[in-house]
Amino acid sequence: RLAAAKAGGHEPQADAEGGTLEAVQAEWARERDELVAQAEEAEDARVRAEEKFAKIKALLQKAVETRKEMQAEVEERTQEAEGLRAELEAARARLHEAEPQVAQVETLRRCETALAQDLAVA
Repeated sequence: RLAAAKAGGHEPQADAEGGTLEAVQAEWARERDELVAQAEEAEDARVRAEEKFAKIKALLQKAVETRKEMQAEVEERTQEAEGLRAELEAARARLHEAEPQVAQVETLRRCETALAQDLAVA
């Protein structure tokens, strides 16, 4: 209102609604106080948002670190499993190679048992 009055070229002694200069100044003071309060609320909200952002960022960083650790553990376990699989395959191959020898040993045992029985009878 004061700006409008000054734009008209005169100092406002009273505005169009019959208010005095003091009333206009009081209204401006209230508006200023309201704007200051809103600015303080906005600053508080900004600070809270920054704190939340920092917490979320820290949680995300921790999650990334945990994921990397778990990935390394998975890779290590995978290598161990591959090593064990290779050992198992080698053992199976050795067993397959030994099967004829095992059969021969079993045949020899049966023969030995039969011979022992024959000698016991005789």
